[in-house]
Amino acid sequence: KSGSSRPLLLSLGLKDHSS
Repeated sequence: KSGSSRPLLLSLGLKDHSS
């Protein structure tokens, strides 16, 4: 489960940067 949580957080950070 911990691994799944990591990708989600990374995805959010990437999206924020794109904005």
